[in-house]
Amino acid sequence: MESTFDFSAILDEARTGYGAAGRPDRCPDMTMLIDLACDDLDAAAEGETVDHVDRCLDCGLTLLKIEADCHLWELEMAASPDEALFNALGKRGRKAVRKMMGGGEAVSASVSAVVSAVKESAATWASKLWVPTWAGEAITALDLPEQHQHFDMGEGEYVDLSCSWEGGQTGQARRIRLSWSANIFSPGKIWVHFVDPKSGSILGKHCLGEILEGVVQLESGGLNFDPSTQKWAIQIVIEP
Repeated sequence: MESTFDFSAILDEARTGYGAAGRPDRCPDMTMLIDLACDDLDAAAEGETVDHVDRCLDCGLTLLKIEADCHLWELEMAASPDEALFNALGKRGRKAVRKMMGGGEAVSASVSAVVSAVKESAATWASKLWVPTWAGEAITALDLPEQHQHFDMGEGEYVDLSCSWEGGQTGQARRIRLSWSANIFSPGKIWVHFVDPKSGSILGKHCLGEILEGVVQLESGGLNFDPSTQKWAIQIVIEP
C-alpha cells in the first residue's frame, strides 16, 4: 500500500517550529541595546526590544555587559573625571586630540575642555541662556531694578530666579545677589552658570544645592568677572 505520509512537509514543519523556539527573531543591533540600557527608546521600540532580549540569551548577556560598563563608567567619572576620560580616549584618541590642538602641551588643556563638555552632557537638565537686561553695563544698584526669569523644565518642574548686581564703580565691590524658588522632583542639585553669551564659555558658577528656595549674595571673591562691565548670561543646570 502506498504511504500517505508527506515526510518532507513534516520535516519542514519541524524545522519551522525549532527555529521559532530556538532562534528568536532578528537580533537588535548594538545601538538599539545601548539605547535600551540608557532608556532612550520610545515605548513601542522598548517593548519589542525587551521582548526579544527576554527570549534571546546572546542579547540578554550583551545588555548585561552594556549596563555593567555604563555603571563602571559612572563610578570612574564620579571619582576622577579627568583620568576616566583620558583612559577612555585611548592612545589614538589622545593622539587625535593632540593633533587638533596643535600638539605639545596643549593636549592636557584640550582633554580638560573635553572633560568639561562631558560634564555638561551629564547634566540631567540645562536651561537656555538668559541675558538679564543691562548685564555688563556700569549702572548703580539704585538704578538697577531686580531682574526676574522663569525657567520652565516641563512636567510641572521649574526654577524662578531673580538677580541684581553691582560693580565696576570706583571703590565698589563686585557682587551679584540671587534669589530663587524652585519646584523640582527630579534628583539633582541646582547650579547657576554665568556664561559669556557670545563664546558660550563659563565665566563662573555657583551651586544652590538641593534647597528649593533661598537667597545668596556672591561677592567679588567668588566672581571671576565684573558683572557691570562684561557681558554675561545665566543658565540653570540640574546636575546629579
